[in-house]
Amino acid sequence: MVPRLNRLLGSLLALVVTVVPVAPLAAQLTPEEAWATVAEANQRKQIFVGALRQLTVALAGTFGDEGPRVRSSIESLDVALAEWDRSILAFEARLRQASRRVRPR
Repeated sequence: MVPRLNRLLGSLLALVVTVVPVAPLAAQLTPEEAWATVAEANQRKQIFVGALRQLTVALAGTFGDEGPRVRSSIESLDVALAEWDRSILAFEARLRQASRRVRPR
């Protein structure tokens, strides 16, 4: 799933770089805003990866008392994935909004 996201983020950033120069100044999604949004999505991805690491450590437990740690790790994964998805959706929405402003009517 991560390589797919990296391709998606790369494609979205390429779209931003293409759209930004022709957008009217008031409607522009600046490169700084685009990079900030990509950085936020990357931060969310890192949180997800951390939760995945916690889960793998919990699953490798040797004492038989890993159940609560596994459940907690799965819950953390769920929250991290939802936040990561929201950050991507927010970026896509900003791109759509910027591209609508650029298109001649």
